[in-house]
Amino acid sequence: MPLTISFDQLAHKLSEKSLVLTPNARTQQAVISGFMASLKEGDVVYAHKIKSFAHWQDELWEELSFIQAMPGIIGSLELKTWLKEQISDDEKWQLTNEQGVAEKVLEAYRNLSQWGFLLTEVEGLETQENHYFVKWIEALESFLTERHLIPRFLMLAQLEDRILALVDSLPENIILVGFNQLTPLEKRFIEKCRQRKISVDYYYPEQQVESVSRVQFDDLEDELKFAARLSQKISSEKPESSIAIVVNQLASQLTLVHQVFTARFQPEESFPWSPLEKIKYNVSAGRPLFEFPVVFAALSLLKMRSDEIELQTLLFLKNTPFIDWGGNAGYIKSFIHRQTLLSYARYSVAKLLDNLRKDPDRKYLTLLQQRLEELLRFQWAPAPIKVWIEHWKQFLKSWGWDGVNIIKWDKNDKSLCVADGIEFKLITEFYRAFSDCMMLGTLHRRCNRSQALEFFSQILKQNTFQVPGDRTELHVLGLLEATGLQFDNLIMVGFNRDNWPQKSQMNPFLPILFQKKHEMPGCHPEREFEYAQDLSFSLLKSARRLWITQSSSNSEQLSCESPFFSEFKLFEAEDFVKADSKQTVTIDYRWRIDDRIMLPVKDISGGAYLLSQYADCPFKAMTRFQFKVEVAEQVQKGISPRIRGAWLHRAMELFWLKVVNQKTLKLMSDIALEELIYLVITDSRNEYQAQLYTDTPANIVEIEFNKIFQQIREWINIELQREAFTCQPEVDKTLTLAGMQFNFRIDRVDTSQSGELEIIDYKSGSVDIKKWLGKRPTEAQMPAYALACIEAPIRSLS
Repeated sequence: MPLTISFDQLAHKLSEKSLVLTPNARTQQAVISGFMASLKEGDVVYAHKIKSFAHWQDELWEELSFIQAMPGIIGSLELKTWLKEQISDDEKWQLTNEQGVAEKVLEAYRNLSQWGFLLTEVEGLETQENHYFVKWIEALESFLTERHLIPRFLMLAQLEDRILALVDSLPENIILVGFNQLTPLEKRFIEKCRQRKISVDYYYPEQQVESVSRVQFDDLEDELKFAARLSQKISSEKPESSIAIVVNQLASQLTLVHQVFTARFQPEESFPWSPLEKIKYNVSAGRPLFEFPVVFAALSLLKMRSDEIELQTLLFLKNTPFIDWGGNAGYIKSFIHRQTLLSYARYSVAKLLDNLRKDPDRKYLTLLQQRLEELLRFQWAPAPIKVWIEHWKQFLKSWGWDGVNIIKWDKNDKSLCVADGIEFKLITEFYRAFSDCMMLGTLHRRCNRSQALEFFSQILKQNTFQVPGDRTELHVLGLLEATGLQFDNLIMVGFNRDNWPQKSQMNPFLPILFQKKHEMPGCHPEREFEYAQDLSFSLLKSARRLWITQSSSNSEQLSCESPFFSEFKLFEAEDFVKADSKQTVTIDYRWRIDDRIMLPVKDISGGAYLLSQYADCPFKAMTRFQFKVEVAEQVQKGISPRIRGAWLHRAMELFWLKVVNQKTLKLMSDIALEELIYLVITDSRNEYQAQLYTDTPANIVEIEFNKIFQQIREWINIELQREAFTCQPEVDKTLTLAGMQFNFRIDRVDTSQSGELEIIDYKSGSVDIKKWLGKRPTEAQMPAYALACIEAPIRSLS
């Protein structure tokens, strides 16, 4: 059964000219459901006007627009986008997180407006943030005035000023149902209604409480698992009873909530090939559109650049099921796979096309060639947002992503088929986001690609899609959504001492004393305490049976209960529901001997690095050196550490092959020395030219060249201060340990005049000598070199 609010105590307050106002659409629906439940078959009644405050506000605005010219409405996303651009263009503003700053500035402006203040009324401007806030909002208000626009959160102020023109549209009496708090602007509007001889009454639904229990856990995940188990038990015992799980800070815990409840009620949904189906629980907060795989695939396509494709995007093109490659999909994906094996951070589109034309299977790669050529040809010139939207739609279609005929996995036929039902609704919401994107035109008549794409991405993050549920008696709600509703059973999750009441967080862009003086959100702990107290007492009256779960994130905290619930008795979870039976794993193994498996011990290669790996993790070393299992090299931008180190090592080797000893080095002039260093670095660079220039711009290679030159020059200054020596680079050595033979190549072995050896290993990173020591040295390279060079006394290891 849907959530309902009993209509019995409300009915006597209503007449034909009454208006029932609710704080949100969910409470509105609950009142309507309560009204429908109160009717008997055959009753003839008039439909009461039951609206959410926002819905009524929109209706009044629409009626007023027929009487007089009204400004256009601009949403928070457009305002935030405009502010972000202003902040990023402000050369004197030093912080780089423009998005976060824009959100805080807009929050401050919204609070200021809803508390009924103009920008000129702000007192006590002291900090740098205060002055920047005034500067940016003055610019914003000037921009909005020029365009004849107002923010949505200022609609009520405009309606208040024009209330005389709305007299015929106002009701005789207003009943506010389920409101916990009103902003000063809302209170002022209600007071204006009273002045127009409209009676205003308040009604807050309450239940007769039977029991309140408190249960403690180790963490939030355990709290959610308990709530899922308990709600499953209640729904099986009393299918008609309503169950609400109110999660504190639901928006930030949404992923974990879906994970826990899906695992409990429909574990098959966690499989990636499962289509979207009705869920067996109702979560009030839907998931952002961009989190759904098919929408994420579309956004990934739109973000592709015309000149180069990142490795991650190339892997996406190969693996995603949401791109149709036609009858030659196998050949195309095979070609893409071979390109990804090169492991470049970025791939030039022109180079990919060149490789494609040289491929033996190129006749099967025509579709990929056409799409890459189209990508390469496109010019990203600034254009109206409407042009970008049309281009995006055409681009998605040309790349085989079709929102109407989107594909899904059919579990029965084990094949891909055309989506319908929920998937179709999801795609409809995606295309509706294109329409929402048109609002960018209010900010920019022409915008570049990055502006348009970022705005569209923000819309996909802001707009949510809620998969319908088929068990409407089980509801997972946020805190504010639950206040004012009635339930049979209520489980409150995540209400701890450290987060309820929430810690006060002042907005940095409004003066502190100004915020405290006018009791704005987050202004001081006392206000947050009173606010949380009101909400807590409201929830405690909203259900017959309540469970409050708590956990502590601080292991040293002696008590973790919220002060609002500490009076209730603490129970164990097993008092209400049995814990899941843990699956026991019976160990059943035996050693198998297979004479055909041979591990050629003497052929294991790896040098001193092998010893370090075995000391650190024997299993990891076995997989690498005996079973030859290699991990993929980590992809990164610029020159990889391995190639950088090889370039430096080879340059040093070439240098000492020419110089040989310190005596020759001291005889060289500075000019001759620097010419030789330049020559060996150049020769070494030429040897690694393919690895260096394939994935790194030439200017970066040049910077690295200069860096290596400086490093070698500084190192030579140290060499000149040592005692006389003769240098032998790249020395091959053999060491036998426990019947195993290790072959090393030491970077350099110097011999002093007294015949002592100095073993040198070049390192471009940091070295911890402590790792050379101990019974299991995790850096065994230098100790192994010392053992391999026992033919002469060793003076030093460096």
